[in-house]
Amino acid sequence: MIRLGKVAGAPIILTGNLLLYAGIYILITLMQSGVEPAFMTLLGIVAVATCVLLHEIGHVLAAKRYGIRPINITLNFFGGIASNDPNDWRTLMDRPGRSALIWFCGPLVNILIALALTPIIMYCPVPAITSALSWVRTFNLGMAVFNLLPIYPMDGGGILYSFLRMVTTKARAIRVTSVIGIIGAIGLLALAIYLKAFVMGIIAVFILVSAAQAPKSGLFQ
Repeated sequence: MIRLGKVAGAPIILTGNLLLYAGIYILITLMQSGVEPAFMTLLGIVAVATCVLLHEIGHVLAAKRYGIRPINITLNFFGGIASNDPNDWRTLMDRPGRSALIWFCGPLVNILIALALTPIIMYCPVPAITSALSWVRTFNLGMAVFNLLPIYPMDGGGILYSFLRMVTTKARAIRVTSVIGIIGAIGLLALAIYLKAFVMGIIAVFILVSAAQAPKSGLFQ
C-alpha cells in the first residue's frame, strides 16, 4: 500500500491490488500496441482514480459537516471506500436524513464534475482534448448512475436504507436493503454473463456478498 497524504484529515491509501492490476494492464498495452497507447492508458487510469478519489472526498466532507471523523480513503481495484469513525457513524445512522445526504454527496461530486466539463468540451478547439474530456464526463455520469442504484453497498443502497429508516424499524430496513441488494446483484451478474464482461462479473459477486452480509455490517449496527 502507498499513502499519498491527507485530504480533509483523511489519509489517502492506494492498495496493492490497484497498483498491480494497473501495472499489468499498462504493460500488456505497451507490449501489444506500443508506447503511446500505453501512455494514454496510464492517463486514463489516473483520471479514473482521481474521479473516484473526488467521489470519496465528497462523502468525507459531508460526513465531517455532521461531526463524523474520517479514518482514511482507500482506492482499490474495485473503486474507493471512505472509512469513518464507527462510533460516530452509528450515532449518525439514527439521523437518516443526514446519512442519506452523506451517501448522496459522492455521486453528486461526479455529477458536478460532468457539468463542469460540459462547457469546456463545447468550446475547446483541440479535438484530442475534447475527446478525452468527453470520455471523463461520460465516466463520471456512469459512475454517478451506477452508485445511485438502490443496491447495497452502493451509495444508492445506503440512501435506500436511510429512507426506510424514516418509515420502519432498523431491523426491517436492514432486511429490505439486504434483499433488494441481493436481487440487484444477481441481475448485474446475469447482465455481466450475457455481455461476457469479466470485471462487471467480479464487481457483481462482490456486491452480492456484501448485500448478503448487510445485516452484520458495521454500517447498520
